[in-house]
Amino acid sequence: MRELITVKLKTILAMKNILGQPELEVALAEGSTVRDLLAWMVNRWGQELSEQLFQPGTDLPLPHLRFMVNGRAIQFLNGLETVLKEGDEFMMLPMVAGG
Repeated sequence: MRELITVKLKTILAMKNILGQPELEVALAEGSTVRDLLAWMVNRWGQELSEQLFQPGTDLPLPHLRFMVNGRAIQFLNGLETVLKEGDEFMMLPMVAGG
């Protein structure tokens, strides 16, 4: 059986409202990826969160979202297959514009 790791999950705006708080700690199996974390989150918070994360009918993230591990965008790591490690910080950030 794989050991568990703890990852800190942070978000803002609408996703914070769905999760009920801006940050929390999540226990995952060692070797879990960003994709695994997102699947765990949808399993816990359901369709309302899924609609905020993924393009309809797919497991592709919405283009206006940025997922970051320890302050680095996952597209510069290994994308959704980025392996999470003990103590990592995962952030979900919607791109916002203002003026």
